[in-house]
Amino acid sequence: MMYYLHYWQDHIGVLRLFESITFRAAMACLTAFVGSLWLGPTVISALVALKAGQPIRSAAVVHKLAELHRGKAGIPTMGGVLIIGLVLVATLVWGRVELVFVHTCMAVLLLAGAVGFADDYLKVRRRKSDGLSARRKLLFLLLISLAAGAYLAYNPQTG
Repeated sequence: MMYYLHYWQDHIGVLRLFESITFRAAMACLTAFVGSLWLGPTVISALVALKAGQPIRSAAVVHKLAELHRGKAGIPTMGGVLIIGLVLVATLVWGRVELVFVHTCMAVLLLAGAVGFADDYLKVRRRKSDGLSARRKLLFLLLISLAAGAYLAYNPQTG
């Protein structure tokens, strides 16, 4: 959205900055960072209230590692929801949303985030530290990346 402000540069010269990808990338990073500082405590409190905490393996399973992991007990999972949401908002505000590459990157981010969400959801629901298996996560991420690569390779708009 902000990219299109550069069309007014004839009237207000400083708006030429919005044409610069470097400026917009820096502002997108700043937007996501400030958003995480502003919304982070609220999201963390909500996740704690939902009891979306990290399950820890018992000492019988991991022996000495249980002592090291004891501090992780109850730490909320699914924090990726905040990160992915803020990256999408920053992209929509500062990016050139009409570009095929931007659509593809946002789709890959959402789909990879869905894999992470499914993994965390299974951990919380089962109350075990076993979510999706590593092979299954790798398979899903590989399929997502192959689909995105094929889409970009065969899309006439990417030339």
